[in-house]
Amino acid sequence: SAGKPQARLVRPVGDLPDPPDAVRYHGTVASFSVASAWGFISCPSLQSTFNKDVFFHLKDCGGLASVDRGQAVNFLLDAATNPAKPQARSVRVTVESGVSPEARYRGTITNFSHNTAWGFIACPELNNVYGKDIFFHQKDCGGANIVKGQKVTFVLDEGASAGKPQARLVRPVGDLPDPPDAVRYHGTVASFSVASAWGFISCPSLQSTFNKDVFFHLKDCGGLASVDRGQAVNFLLDAATNPAKPQARSVRVTVESGVSPEARYRGTITNFSHNTAWGFIACPELNNVYGKDIFFHQKDCGGANIVKGQKVTFVLDEGASAGKPQA
Repeated sequence: SAGKPQARLVRPVGDLPDPPDAVRYHGTVASFSVASAWGFISCPSLQSTFNKDVFFHLKDCGGLASVDRGQAVNFLLDAATNPAKPQARSVRVTVESGVSPEARYRGTITNFSHNTAWGFIACPELNNVYGKDIFFHQKDCGGANIVKGQKVTFVLDEGASAGKPQARLVRPVGDLPDPPDAVRYHGTVASFSVASAWGFISCPSLQSTFNKDVFFHLKDCGGLASVDRGQAVNFLLDAATNPAKPQARSVRVTVESGVSPEARYRGTITNFSHNTAWGFIACPELNNVYGKDIFFHQKDCGGANIVKGQKVTFVLDEGASAGKPQA
């Protein structure tokens, strides 16, 4: 009701300034698992201290949907890090390892084999140079679901042979059109785990068929960094789905559950408790209305790392109390 406005869908804006005494380390992504959302960074300057790579989670990568092996990154070392398991926070990827937007090419996937994980991209601009399609490997696709016909952007690997041009940092552009006979189902995200990148969708029209929710993976969500419980989505049912474990593909989230960009407010996190998972956002525009900061819960932050001083955008929950506005 209008008597209890609250905030939700809290999203970080930009990088949080480092603390004055913070040391930012530089390294290269040694490995990253789309399934677990965990990876390792090779950092020469920390090798002598820990004698191992530094591990990190995607939620500490500033809203990125994925990272690629070989990407240059810089990061802060977790102040409470365990010497046996050093962890990175506030991981920032160099703009695609130093590649400017102008260095990216556009094309369409013409072929992809799930057996070999190799495929080809048709790029008119480069076809004039090489007279052939550009080949690529799934490991360079940042965990995106790769299918024939998908439009992508990519960087040309300068170390590849002129006789066999190769693409890297391949990124999907827009949604792939559904097959002519495809049926798109509608539902709501029932749960999502940032740690595993798996979640479940409650779909009334499939409940009678499977008698359970439909599970999905973040890599099938079109490049989103996370999804929120309660978000409205539509999806395709995996053609080879197991009746005991129905799976969604090509998951599309309604633009923030029907909220337009104009409905978002901007503010700064003034307080956050890791013990309670609750915090407060200072929002000048809403302070004129409520005379207080807006409170929020970590579950509404899409898996982002929440710290005091972070600038965010959010939606006001119209069901919250006017006496206790929530983000």
